[in-house]
Amino acid sequence: MLDQGSSINTRNGSIDRISNLPNELLYAIMSTLPALELVYTGMLSTRWRHLWTSSAYLNIDVNQFGRHRGQKFCNFVNRMLRQRGSSLLDALRLHSADTRDAGSWITYAIKRSSKVVEFSEDIDCEPFKLDYGVVDFTSICLKFLVLNNVCIDANVFYPINSSCPALENLELRDCSLEVPEISSGSLLHLDIDNCCLFEDLLISSSSLMSLCIKNPQHRAPMIMTLPCLEVAIVILDEFFHSTDDLADMDEGEEQDGEEINHGIVSGLTKARSIELIAPLREDKFEMEIWTSPMFDNLISLTLGEWCTSNEFSPLLHFLWYSPLLEDLTLKLNMEVCEYCLQEPPTAPPLVKEFTTDYLKKITIYFWLGDERVSKLLTLLAPICKSLEDIKLIPSTPPGVRAFVSRVQRIIK
Repeated sequence: MLDQGSSINTRNGSIDRISNLPNELLYAIMSTLPALELVYTGMLSTRWRHLWTSSAYLNIDVNQFGRHRGQKFCNFVNRMLRQRGSSLLDALRLHSADTRDAGSWITYAIKRSSKVVEFSEDIDCEPFKLDYGVVDFTSICLKFLVLNNVCIDANVFYPINSSCPALENLELRDCSLEVPEISSGSLLHLDIDNCCLFEDLLISSSSLMSLCIKNPQHRAPMIMTLPCLEVAIVILDEFFHSTDDLADMDEGEEQDGEEINHGIVSGLTKARSIELIAPLREDKFEMEIWTSPMFDNLISLTLGEWCTSNEFSPLLHFLWYSPLLEDLTLKLNMEVCEYCLQEPPTAPPLVKEFTTDYLKKITIYFWLGDERVSKLLTLLAPICKSLEDIKLIPSTPPGVRAFVSRVQRIIK
């Protein structure tokens, strides 16, 4: 072991260059260490004994403790945080598993001015309940918040909307949400992935620049028109259906005498890039695109199977409403939803004859043998006057791939 000020390793005569580094560089090194290894640095020498307690980065992972994931993990973290005391914290990354104290650890980071808080409950555990009175997200410093596999209600979420003036990035993954609105005025990037929505959720953060919603369960969020939006991604899988009991959302409602847009697609009209993926068919998307205002800023558009229903009527309407569109991608190689195929077609309004003046590139992903591709090209040819590049990217349907794989195994 080296005492403070020592530079020679008495065991082999080598120079201890790390201990001679300035504190700022040592802190940078420690910021990369998992919590368990960070604390162990205190055993290196008298200089290192308390150095780790001033590290501004904590990476706490229950998996570091192997089979000792229970009380030993909990005791370690509580003791570590007590030794840190009131030292400021820039970032907390916490992966826990069925540990009651996790809520107080999150609050510990918030109260010590953490700019980044990432909390994930182990995916094999039930969603961690963020309890009101234990977890308090009120912070003037918090910029980046990630929550994985948690259950969060309106009371806990309220400070995120109203008392986090620096918050720019919010990611919610595999969460259970009982939250009526996301309205943070500072929020720039919002990512909602595979979350269960147990009540209607309205997204109204006017400063949002990017929005990503993937595979919502039970219902999809409602989106007010977002004036700063540049990139929007909405992906609905085959487990989502816009039926009356699961996604009964009005196109708009009155508030103070003014109609407020509460749709999905129609809330994205200011975006420059939009990706809307859903199986064939998705009524919610279709009904909105028929009545949507113009997508005046839209340059890049990606659509899934839903746009091909009713003889490509949704696609034609989207092209009609997007006068500046330059790049179109169609993903026609999705798994077909049998439920959607049973739905009777709706009667879309007629599309007037039109041409697209700026559309230069079309990319189509499709299953080999899909007869819709030739129909689609015939349909688009007279419309796309400035087209420069068409890419057709075929792939083998899953059933065919499985059959070929079995045959190959038999041959071998």
